[in-house]
Amino acid sequence: MSEKFLRADGLVELRPAPAASRTGVDLVTRGELCTACLVGDWGLSLLRVAKTLCDDCTWLESEVSRRAGAARSRAGRTAGDGVVQLAGLSDPDDASWAPVRAALQLRDARLTELLDDAAASGMAVVELDSVRDHDRTVRAVSRQDALRSGLLDDSAEARVRLFAEWLRLLAPEDHAVRADVLADVPALAHALRAHQVGVMAASARADVDRVGRETARALATVTRAPLALGAVVSRLVRVRLTRFARAARA
Repeated sequence: MSEKFLRADGLVELRPAPAASRTGVDLVTRGELCTACLVGDWGLSLLRVAKTLCDDCTWLESEVSRRAGAARSRAGRTAGDGVVQLAGLSDPDDASWAPVRAALQLRDARLTELLDDAAASGMAVVELDSVRDHDRTVRAVSRQDALRSGLLDDSAEARVRLFAEWLRLLAPEDHAVRADVLADVPALAHALRAHQVGVMAASARADVDRVGRETARALATVTRAPLALGAVVSRLVRVRLTRFARAARA
């Protein structure tokens, strides 16, 4: 078993439970936390350094835009259509990264508020090693504890409301165009849950197909093995008989 922690630096950290650590399982993995809902996350990758929304919130943004008859919002996404430099993320003068930096700053502020509330309520707030500076630590709280206490809400309704607030703060003009659609929280929450079920079903089908292909390959290998062995034995017998015949003639 393992436990997921929400870190003040915007990362999620999956740490082995004490029982697993005692058996020598001590692998720690980290991911990036969604800047809108603070629930979804994804693995760290240079290919995803500009990503600010989890897959669910990305779908939600697309669906809201579709229902509003609007183009996709640029909130939380690099500006322009050209190639951006990775170093620009930490360069305040690089305007192409400004929407991404704004989303990250909003997430940091929300996490700071969550951690302050957690500490004030007596919840366990731990210090974890900083990724950028190994001499420092960052505050973190158990995701499960935050959910149990109500400081974090992973319901579809809460995620819709948080996304709406995220869009209002980062792109007020985009929010205004979508305000009527975003106001219908029950409908969007229902659609989000249906989307999640569809994604899980597609993933399950892909797993079944993969297992089927692997099983077919394994059976083919097992079927070919006796045939291959028989061919080898046959060749050995022919060699032995040939040698025996030659020896007899000699």
